Amino acid sequence: MFKYLHIKNKMCDIVLMGDAILDNYAGLNNSDNDLKWELEERGYKVKNAACDGCTLSNLSKGNMIPKKNGYDVDSNSRLDQFRILDIGNKEQGKKVPTVVLSIGGSDMKNKSISFVLGAKAFIENLLTNSFIKSYEEIIERILDKTPNLILTVLFEPCIANGSPYGIFANQLDFVYSEWRKFILSIATKYDLPVIDLSCTLNKNNRSHYGKNYTCMSDKSNKLFSKMIKYVCENYQGKVVYFAPDCDTKTIKKYKIKN
Repeated sequence: MFKYLHIKNKMCDIVLMGDAILDNYAGLNNSDNDLKWELEERGYKVKNAACDGCTLSNLSKGNMIPKKNGYDVDSNSRLDQFRILDIGNKEQGKKVPTVVLSIGGSDMKNKSISFVLGAKAFIENLLTNSFIKSYEEIIERILDKTPNLILTVLFEPCIANGSPYGIFANQLDFVYSEWRKFILSIATKYDLPVIDLSCTLNKNNRSHYGKNYTCMSDKSNKLFSKMIKYVCENYQGKVVYFAPDCDTKTIKKYKIKN
């Protein structure tokens, strides 16, 4: 069952829900200017229901925040107490926020041991029937509360500047390509827009990454907030938005083919 947290005395515009792609302050060189802050600078009221380490199971079961290194993540992040917020009811005719969802990266990390069996076995072990069913249940529960939902495609780790991921470049290409196909299939089924970070960050450009090879840099984080704003203002289902090579001046889009 989902747990809900009422937003008291104010209505937010955007809810960030999921993992460290959204709760990204720890990987930035300037951690004060995280995604929540960047969006607020663009004029939005934002609630952060995302958390570094959040898995699909955490989100679908409404679990409490997982402990990390012996401490409650809540005490070291900007996260609201529960994964899922009571964001209102679209049938009531009231303004409801846009939910930005990113989930799956922590699941990949937790199943990384199966990578030794090869990229194909890894992605098959991840995208099981039960995983897909749980993912779709999350989508449907969010859409029951708000029609405004933006999906994200995970970006690949950086493989430049001596990155340990470099030797796995080909395998990672396959894994993230299959993940991208999965997200686009969800977007097609539920008529949702997608921000494709895999076609935005350049895995060969270290400046697109932050403190490590799997985090956004300040530059790509600022662009991400710009892309979210653009999608909110130009909301179209079954449309993919991206900014090649983190080009801050050009946001491109295309319609997903059925």
